[in-house]
Amino acid sequence: MTKQNLKPVTVIVLGASGRGKLYGDYSLEHPEDLQIIGIAELVELRRNLYGDKYQVPVENRVATWEEILSRPKFADAVIIATPDHLHYAPCIKALDLGYDILLEKPIAQTAEECRKLVAYAKEKGNIVGLTHVLRYSPYFLMLKEMVNSKIIGELISIQHFEPVEHVHMAHSYVRGSWRDSEKSTPLVLAKSSHDLDILHWIIGKLCKKISAFGKLTHFKAENAPAGAPERCTDGYPVEASCPYSALKIYYRDRTWLYVFDLPEDKEQEGKAILHYLKTGEYG
Repeated sequence: MTKQNLKPVTVIVLGASGRGKLYGDYSLEHPEDLQIIGIAELVELRRNLYGDKYQVPVENRVATWEEILSRPKFADAVIIATPDHLHYAPCIKALDLGYDILLEKPIAQTAEECRKLVAYAKEKGNIVGLTHVLRYSPYFLMLKEMVNSKIIGELISIQHFEPVEHVHMAHSYVRGSWRDSEKSTPLVLAKSSHDLDILHWIIGKLCKKISAFGKLTHFKAENAPAGAPERCTDGYPVEASCPYSALKIYYRDRTWLYVFDLPEDKEQEGKAILHYLKTGEYG
């Protein structure tokens, strides 16, 4: 059968934020491969924007993953792009219903849940693909080929360094979804799962021992500059020179904006960003 005769994979997306939008955009660029027919998203504005943009049937736009997975199976697969603490339960339910699944990393918040989910996926016989996308980048594909072919010699030791620069650190792990390990996952799972996977993939052997350590040292109340208000928008005296300024990162430089639901009208974009910075966690 030729690709022209194949039908697109129909999917339900759980979570309409950063990664959920990324998969949505792929469906617009490659409608022959992917069609989104259901969305579960708690934020009504985000749910409606997503549904309209990707032409999701109105009856398949719901608030929670529980609601959409309470229905009989009506798509080929489920994409789980919810916050970290909402990975395990919807994945188990989707497996119960017979869906194949694309699961955002990490698998779950605890080692026990990870093992249970892997075992259950094997028992059910469905695909649970984890989004370790680095395996598909040209750089790492070439590196693995060089290691496997031994063109650079025998592998004796290997070191992988993941540079999380200051803006990324402030955005994701101080202001963002991973600022609280109880609500998400610790850094070793949230970020280093990529590193652990890429090392395991390149080496091709099981890991015998892992050590992880660290503590919160800088982003504490006692380290705040003198006169610092609660928000960057509240008249922060050294805002102009602060490397972590939310006004600089999001409003002036317009970076890391995927977390905001912004209007298509560029003239209104700035007003919307300022509103989020004055009211949300990123300000």
